[in-house]
Amino acid sequence: MPRMPDQICIFCGESNKPSKEDVFAKWIRREFGQTKIVIKPSTYYPKSNISQYPIRSKRGLGVISNAPCMPCNTQWMSRLENDCKPFLAPMMHGKKSSLTSEQHELIVRWFLKIAMMLEFKGDTSVPRYFTTEERLALCKQGTIPEGILVSSACRAKTRDTHHFSATRLEIDNDGESLYAYAATMSIKQLALQLCFVREFKRIVDFSWPPIFPPLWNDAVIDIWPSPGTITWPPKAMLDLTMFEIFPLDGAVGFDNLCLDIPAFPAEKSKRP
Repeated sequence: MPRMPDQICIFCGESNKPSKEDVFAKWIRREFGQTKIVIKPSTYYPKSNISQYPIRSKRGLGVISNAPCMPCNTQWMSRLENDCKPFLAPMMHGKKSSLTSEQHELIVRWFLKIAMMLEFKGDTSVPRYFTTEERLALCKQGTIPEGILVSSACRAKTRDTHHFSATRLEIDNDGESLYAYAATMSIKQLALQLCFVREFKRIVDFSWPPIFPPLWNDAVIDIWPSPGTITWPPKAMLDLTMFEIFPLDGAVGFDNLCLDIPAFPAEKSKRP
């Protein structure tokens, strides 16, 4: 088999052998406990490189990226997954945990790694929100950009599902347009939401991110900036209706990617 040519890594910026990286690591797939699953992208863009057809998978969650290089994949990205798995896996099952500030930071770095890779899998006609400098800083120093907010919630145990959606938002800031990024991810019962606007210090008379309704006070816990050690999960859980409005939608939004993965045994499906 011919060797894959070197390419510029999206993280370290160096010319190296590309990897075949599972965007959602194989250990996550094993938490679902099914031998086979089928992945059905709920939103497909012709300019994206996510298949519009169901993806049958026995091992991973079927979303592969060759944008990171082999050294990044096997070094800092692998260490990050190994550091997160011991406390993220119980959270995916809704188990009670005590999360430290250091673990909050690991969750945010892990979420950012996934979001940055998926920007290279979604609609390529939409400019990527994360910059070359931000990806390099995450890779080399584990730096989280200033202006990132992350909230967590726990879904009621109904169906085993996985969801990821990312949206760019245009904010009218006293007549000035500011561009923000919002991503929502859920794996089984764990739900996370990341909001990012670089110009957050310039926001005038605008609520960012949008304030959750008061009845959600017991259902959402902010984890970044870190509030210190917290007990998870929140007192209240998100039911299906609440989760459907958990992702942020702006008046002007540019959906880059949306994946919904029902984690049930795969059924035979035919392409149209």
